[in-house]
Amino acid sequence: MKNWKIIFSTLILFPLSVMSQWSHDPAVNTNLIDTTGWNILPKVATCANGDSYISWFSAIGDFNFHVLMQKYDKNGYRKWTNDLVVSANPTMTWVSDYNMIVDDEGNAVLVNQDLRSGSNNVYAWKISPAGEFLWGDNGITITQDTNMLNLSPKVVKTPVGDFVVMWDKYPPDTTGPVKPVIGLQRISKNGDLLWGNGVFISDTMYNYLADILATEDTSIIVAWDKSQYYGKDTTFGVRHYLHIYAQKYDMNGNPVWPGIIQVDTGNNLEVENYIRPYLENDKNGGVFILWKSLYPFSVTELIQHLDANGNAIWPGYGREVSDLTDNSHSDGGMVYMPATGELYVAWAEYHYDAANLSDCWGIYGQKFSAQGERLWGDAGKAIIPLNCSPDTVYLLPVVKKAAANDIAVFYQKEFLQINYPDTAIINQIYATRVNSQGNYVWNNQVTLVSNSTFDEEYVCVGDSSQNQWIVSWSYWRDNNTRSGISAQNVSMDGRLGPLAVQEPAGLMNDADFSIYPNPFQQFATIRYQLAEPSNISISLYDSRGLFIKRISKGNESCGEHFIIFNRNDYSPGMYMLKMETNRTIFYLKIILL
Repeated sequence: MKNWKIIFSTLILFPLSVMSQWSHDPAVNTNLIDTTGWNILPKVATCANGDSYISWFSAIGDFNFHVLMQKYDKNGYRKWTNDLVVSANPTMTWVSDYNMIVDDEGNAVLVNQDLRSGSNNVYAWKISPAGEFLWGDNGITITQDTNMLNLSPKVVKTPVGDFVVMWDKYPPDTTGPVKPVIGLQRISKNGDLLWGNGVFISDTMYNYLADILATEDTSIIVAWDKSQYYGKDTTFGVRHYLHIYAQKYDMNGNPVWPGIIQVDTGNNLEVENYIRPYLENDKNGGVFILWKSLYPFSVTELIQHLDANGNAIWPGYGREVSDLTDNSHSDGGMVYMPATGELYVAWAEYHYDAANLSDCWGIYGQKFSAQGERLWGDAGKAIIPLNCSPDTVYLLPVVKKAAANDIAVFYQKEFLQINYPDTAIINQIYATRVNSQGNYVWNNQVTLVSNSTFDEEYVCVGDSSQNQWIVSWSYWRDNNTRSGISAQNVSMDGRLGPLAVQEPAGLMNDADFSIYPNPFQQFATIRYQLAEPSNISISLYDSRGLFIKRISKGNESCGEHFIIFNRNDYSPGMYMLKMETNRTIFYLKIILL
């Protein structure tokens, strides 16, 4: 009876493993949607149990972007049968971002702007794990303006469990007497507005492009751009400058600091109004503020640390991430480690090689001490060294916390692929993990997350949960007539694929297992590489987890091996390949066309 129970349990649990949706193959990934029209701007919000909400904008045939959402568990199972339509109201997507987080109960909270009232206003939705609309089918109304543009809302969860929404508020004519301001509103768990008509940051200057975070001392910190002028130069030959300001607010919406704090002391040249500061919590009531500057002559990233009382901790007008003034440093992100008091930063590095008339791109990083010292050298660490090429760009790094003393960096590599007579722009997604010395953690140094031949963009990465990150992005194909949203997990050890089939903790990865092409019609090549001699077995299973046939079995030497797989007369659909070695079991999803 005991043996029968073991066999029965295996039969019940095995399909759960083989039917997991996260792919091991970066050429396949998990596809959320693929249609004609637009599918863009995915957001990922991951819960403590590993479930992830993924939302995106979708427009079929016009620019009336709907907000869609789907939920996945940690192994990649879709939790909802159909994609949830959060909002079908017309939006101003091309000029405005949106935001999504999860609360302590595992609900998704999403904020967006739309034109349902005829004017541009901000709305908020709360979605339960079951896909229920907890704040009403059409959300709650945050603003009710008839002559202002309310754009790019962002939401944070407060230490007491409710929410604060922030947005940019623009007059239709920014050259007139009404200036852009920043709006704030607090929302209870039940969806009640707690700050009346809102709290606004305004004066005779232009205030816009803000970021927000909640602090442990039950407050909210906001940082934003302030300028005398809005837009590019309005007078020929005259440069207009902006500054970065910050203020702290209590739970009643009252300012905490005696006055707004000018974070920088230099002049930051306005660059098409896209110098939005980026905030990171110091876990002690203060904030790190990162911003891009063209001061004095080169593009660089600056950081300042304000304590809980608004005092600037680091000397100078903000610490540059690097002292290489001949290089540009942009698109930075940062992660703070409270255990060590250190701040990690990564950015896109650019240098023009005049001798060879070539652009050089890479991904660099820096670690700062609590006192603002650059610990990885004044030039920073080359996470991805500069590559000088006329057609290859590394860009848009996303920095995420990995362990207590290291980080993961996700980035894009864009290059031209020439297949005469056609030329295609390929955008691949990579990840790497570096330790406290700036050295690679993973044996393969970097992981290829997506190797699609489509044009990929808008990469979003959720916070780590259950020893993995969930990455999502949008793509274009068929000459930009079809678009979609894809997703992929990346585990803490740099591997792709379901957590349920990863090797036990403490064992080394002793094989690399893939198939190409996938999907395929008749023939495909199975490739596996062994780090040491091993007894291997490769088997084929159907979508229910039922055994079909043994493809290969025997002792193999270390190194690379190939097997030609013939589909024979198997019906179209999804199948699974199972590979067993002496120490590891791999599963690989394949699709027969």
